[in-house]
Order: sequence, then C-alpha cells, then structure tokens
Amino acid sequence: MKKNIFKLLFISCTFLTACNKDHDSVVTPAEVNGAANIYPAPPAKWSGGASPHYTPAGYVGDVMPYYDGDSFHVFYLHDARDGATGFHPWSKFTTKDLTDYTYNGVQIPYGASSDYDLALGTGSIVKVNSTYYAYYSGFNPNFNGNGGKFRDNILLATSSDLTNWQKQASFIIKPETTNGYSQWEFRDPYVFFNDEKNEYWMLVGGQQNGNATVMLYTTKDPATNNWVLQNPAYTISDYKVPETPEMIKWGSFWYLIFSENSVENVTRYRMATSSSGPWTTPVNDKFDGDYMYASKIATDGTNHYLFGWCATKSGSSDMGSRDFGGNLIVHQLTQNSDGSLNVTVPANIDHAFMNEQPLNLVLKQQDVNYNVNNITFPGSGREAFVTYDRIAGDRKITATISNIQAGAVFGILFGMDKAADNTSYYKINFSEGDDIVSGFAVNNSTVSTDGQINFRLEPGKDYQLKIIIDGSVCVVYVDDKVALTSRIYSLNNKLWGFFSNGSVEFKDIKLYNL
Repeated sequence: MKKNIFKLLFISCTFLTACNKDHDSVVTPAEVNGAANIYPAPPAKWSGGASPHYTPAGYVGDVMPYYDGDSFHVFYLHDARDGATGFHPWSKFTTKDLTDYTYNGVQIPYGASSDYDLALGTGSIVKVNSTYYAYYSGFNPNFNGNGGKFRDNILLATSSDLTNWQKQASFIIKPETTNGYSQWEFRDPYVFFNDEKNEYWMLVGGQQNGNATVMLYTTKDPATNNWVLQNPAYTISDYKVPETPEMIKWGSFWYLIFSENSVENVTRYRMATSSSGPWTTPVNDKFDGDYMYASKIATDGTNHYLFGWCATKSGSSDMGSRDFGGNLIVHQLTQNSDGSLNVTVPANIDHAFMNEQPLNLVLKQQDVNYNVNNITFPGSGREAFVTYDRIAGDRKITATISNIQAGAVFGILFGMDKAADNTSYYKINFSEGDDIVSGFAVNNSTVSTDGQINFRLEPGKDYQLKIIIDGSVCVVYVDDKVALTSRIYSLNNKLWGFFSNGSVEFKDIKLYNL
C-alpha cells in the first residue's frame, strides 16, 4: 500500500486550495436514508415458521430469481438476525423494472426443531405444466446421519401462482454417502429443463473425494419424483464446495455458474458449447468482488441479469467483518463473440439517475489542474487528491479515465472530511501495474481489503466509469465490462473525490441524483 494520503495534509497549507465554506453542507437525514429502491433490503415484518414473530430488521441472503413473463419474482433467504431457533425462510420481492420493488413477505416458512427444514437453504423454481416446483435445501443441525436423518437434504414445495406454497412432506432427496461423496456438503438444488438432453436436470453443490463437485440428478418428469443420480456435471479441486450452482444456455454457449468461499467470496462461471462440457475458464471468471455473493442469472427473454446480495458488516463499520445477508444487487450482463461475459449497470437503473447536480469543490492540492468537470493529476511522485461536497442517499457518479501513466495508482475516495488529522476513509483503488481494481477501508495505519476484480488498464486508453450509490452500497462499473460492489458506511454525509500518485486525467465528471 502507498502511504496514507492524508499525511499530506500536514504539509504546508500552500499545497491546498479550499472552496467557499458554504459548499461544505450537511446532508439531511432524509437524504441519508434515501428515497429510492435500487438495492432493497426487506423491511421489519412478520417472519415465519411454526411460531411466527415480528423481526426488527431484515436482510437479503442467497437469491433465486424467476421471471414469469411480466415481472421478476426475486425469492431469497430472509436473514432476520433475531435469535430464533429456525431461520432463513424464503421471502420474495417482485419488480418489473429493477428500480421499484414490492416486498411480498415470507413465501415458504422454516419448520420446527424436529423438521428437516428448521432452516431453509438456497434452491430454485421451475414450472412444469401449470405447477411451480420450488426445490430447496433443508437444514437441521440436530441431525447427523444417525437413524437415516441427515443435516442437509433436498426438499420441495409447490404452487399454482408463485405466491401460495405447499410443502410436499413426502418428497426428500437425502445426501449421497457412497463413491466418495460427503454427506456434509449437499445443498442448493438448481432445476431446469435441458432441451439439449430432453430431460430435467438438478444441479447440487457437493463434494467428492475432497473436490468441489456439481452433482447431477435427472428425471423425465418432476411430477414422478424420480430423480436419478448421474456422473458429476463438473468437478474442480481448487475450491471446497461450488455453492448455489446454476446452468443456463445463452445463444450457442452454455454457462455453469457457482459461488465459492474457500479462496474468495465470489461468484465464478465456466463456459462450454454443450451442457456436458468440456468446461473452460475465461480469462476473468469472476462477475464481481467479495461483496456480491451467491449470484444467479435470470432473463426476461431479451436481457440477462445477475442477481446477488451485498453483505453488511459487523458493527456497521467499514472495518467490520462480512456478515451473511444484506441488500439485493442486480447487474446486467452482455455477451462477447467468444462467449465471455461483461458486467454493466442495468439500463433502467442507469436512466433513473437523470438529475445532474453541481460539483462543489472543497479541497484540492494546488499542483492539481482542476477545471469544473475535469481533473488532471500531475504525477509528481506523491499522492494528490481532490474532494467534493458531501453526498448521501442515492447518487450516480460518471467520468472518463484518460491518459493513464504507466504504473499509476489512482481512484475514488469516500468518507472524507476537512479535518487535517482525518486518517479514516474508504477508497476504490485502480492499479495500472497490477491490473486490479480493489476496495480498501483505511483506519489510521490499518488497511482492510474488501475485495478486488481483475481489469487490464492500458496507458493511452480511455475508460468509462459509472458509480451507483444507494445508502451504504456502492457499485463501481468500469467500461461496461466489470463491476466492483462495496459496503461503505462512511460515504454517507461525507466528502468524496479522486486521488492519484501518477499522471492521470478524470474528464467530464458528473454527479446525479434521482
């Protein structure tokens, strides 16, 4: 890491230029809370199970999107953090445009301490004739295999309308315990009709002989409940378990998506021209960094979207550890001719931010060339910075990154104030030499890395930057190719800006609200 940029503030004040004090405004509580519904979390509502109760708050866990021809039904594991014995019922949002969500409450409640689904895990929805089948993980830590009762099982609920669900008590797929399979790693069923094979496939995250394994079950008709275990769909030794697996076909390519938390907390994908493989790994196999997990792809028939969740942090602190659950995040995906995928902001979210706001300069170093919407950093060998007035709530920031010097390290700052001894802030760090974009929380001499994505920066090329902020969730999109999601509590009601230790330009900088 480079030295703390705010040590520069102890240098003579002749290096600094301050704007009019009137621009250093305080953002109101209403702006902090935001009025939008871009990255929603559930409200405090009644939560389900054998003994329903009122939850003080709600968080989005693993997401299971389903498009019904009119709206996305975004099922998810509802994390209440209420201390109840049971947990993670399936709840749901519905949305037509990804900017306005309706909270529909608990759809499939968790069971009692004697049931297989004392807690619910991830699953999927498939429609067969006029019936919707929701296959899901049932989890009960009281069972360990004794008496034929295992901790993890595959269970089923059905519905005729995607709203009223009936658990099918007679249905259960117990974990495979032969041929090197682990009974302790058996979860997250994903069911779809494979038109290449003319049968239904069920993918299950598992482990065989210590290797991460996407298990495969098949049937001709889910109504028969006759699922047959086949050879694995995919096995890899790099990770512990391929969580929340999914397989889709897009054009002439098949994609296998899974999440792993044994190396990084990220969602990865593989490519093939057949559902049987062989599966190849793209140059960049990550959709996002550590703060968008358990992601699934859904399509409205025209566009493909990636649904996942951004974790909260312990203590609501930038330096806190990653929690399970948080806010719903949605990216749009585009496809290259070689089959590799790009990540970009959904068009409806992008277009929701149309109200341009003034850029009120607060602080800059005098050797930085500043002209309203344009900044040129001189590359003087030390980190320079420019900061703007406070932001909060819902904002979009856009800019063009240009004329990057070889080896330059630069980026975006959040959580700043005007105090000369402020050494706590957050930055999105671009490194030309390492081809990495990272999120860093800084508290004095302590630096916490939230996550990173790979992106090659080349001197002399221009790159488009879009940043979407909703409350403490911040998503940075670069060139409509990659995304980095971060949880930044300090950005609300604080200054923001840009920094660099090398020569680089930020052009056409703009700030928008809804």
